[in-house]
Amino acid sequence: FGSSQFREIRDSADAFAQSLWKQSFSWYLLNSLLCFRDGFNPHDPLATVYLTNPELFSSEKMRISILENGPGKGASRKAAAGSEINVALDVDKEKFLRNVVATLKRNNPE
Repeated sequence: FGSSQFREIRDSADAFAQSLWKQSFSWYLLNSLLCFRDGFNPHDPLATVYLTNPELFSSEKMRISILENGPGKGASRKAAAGSEINVALDVDKEKFLRNVVATLKRNNPE
């Protein structure tokens, strides 16, 4: 999400989206200041949109493992063994953002 998506949600969304905007905006600002970029990766909406619109994503079947110890604890890595899963590698950013903003605005048409 970048500044234009945040403004669009803030200015024309329903009460739920307004609440989401208020809770997410500090994360957006912190990421902008620490990483010097406009926006952040919205992980939960990415997973949700993948379930409803998988055609927006490129993916690959692979085996992964989850690091259990150390500074990278919880990170996923490609592995030689284990169950094969479908891993999303990329998304059509513009279509994804339009989908999320339209969903948030659904109860408050312009």
